[in-house]
Amino acid sequence: MNIQINIIGDGKEKQRLINKVHQKGLSEIILFRNSVPLEKISEFLHEGNALILALKKAEIFEYTIPGKLQSYLAIGLPIVSMLSGESAQIIEENQLGLNATSGDYKRLADNIIKLKKMKKVERDMMGKKCKEFAIKYYKRDNIINNFINEINLL
Repeated sequence: MNIQINIIGDGKEKQRLINKVHQKGLSEIILFRNSVPLEKISEFLHEGNALILALKKAEIFEYTIPGKLQSYLAIGLPIVSMLSGESAQIIEENQLGLNATSGDYKRLADNIIKLKKMKKVERDMMGKKCKEFAIKYYKRDNIINNFINEINLL
């Protein structure tokens, strides 16, 4: 099974992660890429089959929706996530991808394999749902119109 995971960026944990990947013999599967200019990141992400979003277990992440989730939805690819709280609920209830609870690395890995084994039409449907969700809930014009409608109801 050929799975490739690209990690983009130069965060402070990058070298530690590279070392861990080498120790575990995963260098053929997990690749590290340097930072990509912001204007090119969307183009790079569109090359994938899915996007991974993982946040550590912390109470603050239970109640917030990270901007990265909104950006990933707009790309229109299935999301494989390791999240808890509001973000997890959005992904699960709307069938936008496969989620593991924050900190559940085993299930995250299982979900990556599960997504890989899915039929392309199923993955494409998840991606389509992501795009539709992004337009419905995060498109600027729709947000403004909804806000104005709520004000008018007062």
